[in-house]
Amino acid sequence: MSNLSNLMRVGAVALLAVVLLVVSLFVIKGGDWFKHWIYYTVEFNEIQGPSKGMEIKLGGEVIGEVRDSQFVRDKGVTHTTVRVQDDVELFPGTVFIVTSSGLIGDVYLEPRFPRFNPDGKPWGAEDRLPPGSAIQGRMPPNPLETIAELAEPMESILKRVDRMLGEDQLGGVITDLSASIDETLTSVNSLFALAESFMEDNQGNVSASMANMKLISESFLRVSQNLERTSEAVNRMAEDPRYKEVTDAMLANLNESSAAINHMAGQLDALVSDPAVQQDAKDSIRLTKETLQEAKDTMVRFQTTLDTVDQTMESAQGLMGEAQGAIGDVRGQAGQLSSLGDAVDVKLGLNVRAVDVNDDQHLGNEDIYVGDMNAAIGYGNTYVSVGADNIGEDSNANFLLGYGALSGFSFRGGVYRGELGLGPAYYFPGGGGAELMWYDTEDPKLNGYGYVPLGDHVNVVLGVEDIENDPQASVGLGVEF
Repeated sequence: MSNLSNLMRVGAVALLAVVLLVVSLFVIKGGDWFKHWIYYTVEFNEIQGPSKGMEIKLGGEVIGEVRDSQFVRDKGVTHTTVRVQDDVELFPGTVFIVTSSGLIGDVYLEPRFPRFNPDGKPWGAEDRLPPGSAIQGRMPPNPLETIAELAEPMESILKRVDRMLGEDQLGGVITDLSASIDETLTSVNSLFALAESFMEDNQGNVSASMANMKLISESFLRVSQNLERTSEAVNRMAEDPRYKEVTDAMLANLNESSAAINHMAGQLDALVSDPAVQQDAKDSIRLTKETLQEAKDTMVRFQTTLDTVDQTMESAQGLMGEAQGAIGDVRGQAGQLSSLGDAVDVKLGLNVRAVDVNDDQHLGNEDIYVGDMNAAIGYGNTYVSVGADNIGEDSNANFLLGYGALSGFSFRGGVYRGELGLGPAYYFPGGGGAELMWYDTEDPKLNGYGYVPLGDHVNVVLGVEDIENDPQASVGLGVEF
């Protein structure tokens, strides 16, 4: 009997030890024993991949972990084995990105994939990646290295611009060009005054120099065309780094213009000094007023062209100075934008709703119809949402800061319909979701909305406004991208 009693004690102690062991393992391992896992291979182009045990999160929830990382020497890549819960669906185009919840937050691995398939429709169960699939991975970019890489070419551009601005050749070309333009303007103004005087003295009949007048008009036209080409050359000089070729072409056009002006001045001088004009203007061939007006209009257009060339020269000289400042701004902004990469998520929503303001449980002429338009941009686990509600009735602005994923659970706070508000929201990756918002501290209100997917990018909007005090039903259609 004594032996049996001792045996029972030993058995009880052993059983208790087994139970304690199982409980301890369960506490340490959690509920992993009862979960089913799917394993994938993630390939990183870096020597060192994610560390073993790193959590895998989707929408802020832990869905798996990193099991192992090995560097494949002959390929120069790292193969990381991950496991995720079997109820988590991954689709073609998935990329595993190492990210963090903030500047000093926890580092984790997050799968990201397109919201819709290549046909623009929500993913289906048949699109799911099979176990063992190879998936691309991406380590977070180093902002300092990215900025350094951008700074080097930008610095080279700055030095090149400084050198170009400091060269005597370019400065001399611009100075000579300005002097040539001033000289041309002086000559043409004298020519213009001479022509005006000639026309005033010969309003009725002119000498038999009809052919000379035609040549004058053609000469004016050639000068105008040459100076227009010069203006185009000036513009190209400000944009094309091969400024020497452009300025050579510009100077050639000016030389041609000067020659044409000199030839034209000689023709006018011969015309004014023609004895037939001075001695017997009444007996010369009658020139119609239309011909005189046409010649005058040609000279007016020519004067306008000269003014345009002068303005173009002034803007071209200032453009070189502005380029140096613009490149400096680009250098500062490029470093900031380059670190964002593919981590930025953008969402745009537009709703058209009917609100049952008279509580008769059906929509009629007494009810109101409004629109909502909101846009959100997120990075990591934070996002900003701006927009307006009740457009068409009492439009109210929204400016909300959210913590969490745009496609998943998040908590929002800020300005909602012009009042202080906060509340949770959950949006499904394939479309649809729900949100609650408590707002207006002086007269508290609670609004709730649900979004039921109806088709590609289209949701049925169902909502109740002011739930606690005077509930008003709202129904409509929404479009999101």
